[in-house]
Amino acid sequence: MATQARTAWLNNIPYTFDKATGEWLWRPSPVTFEDEFLGNTLDLVYRWETVETLLNTAPALVDDASNGVAQITLNVDNDTEKGVLYMNDNLQFALDKGVIWQARVNFPVLPTSTTEMVLGLAAAEAAFDSITTSCWFKLAGSGALLAESDDTSTNNDDKATGVTLLNTDWAILRIDATTLADVKFYVNGVRVASSTTFDMSSATGAAGKVQPYFGAFQSDASVGTLYIDNVRIWQDARA
Repeated sequence: MATQARTAWLNNIPYTFDKATGEWLWRPSPVTFEDEFLGNTLDLVYRWETVETLLNTAPALVDDASNGVAQITLNVDNDTEKGVLYMNDNLQFALDKGVIWQARVNFPVLPTSTTEMVLGLAAAEAAFDSITTSCWFKLAGSGALLAESDDTSTNNDDKATGVTLLNTDWAILRIDATTLADVKFYVNGVRVASSTTFDMSSATGAAGKVQPYFGAFQSDASVGTLYIDNVRIWQDARA
């Protein structure tokens, strides 16, 4: 008889409940990635690359931050700025193999005016709206969280989550793309933007290759700071 199971989360780690045996089982994934951003400097050799356009402070680790924290900070200067933490377009995760992305984040300086910040999974780096495949959370000019997805065929932009973060809030954001026809977004374990169907069915094969992506952009004297405590990715099958 086939095992009947469902996935649940404990301490933000996925587990499987086997209905046949009544057991909670650790849910192993053949492909996993995690970064707690601990250490002396951001790993720009083996893990990450950055985009730094007219920033006063490059994306880096925050000194003495508990648990380890990476930051992207926009300046108040009246110019066009962009900061990105990504894998240099090394697209090693395949959305059609069942991907879950999760990060614990804080915005100690909330976005203002033209500032946009995006956090999630994305194809090759470009202007945010020009990235061909993406599913991410977005902040635009405030602490209001939005959800977006784009698979080159279906584009869902600026969908409200009903969650507005304060600059003191730490939030665990999760994107569950294990069902491409209905990608789900969660904030602190609660599903958000559930009235929207984030259909990414076209994100298969090469079109569905992505990387973890954290980006911030502003085009005037706007500000915003993103803190990333950790990021985790689980992929259910090997490509």
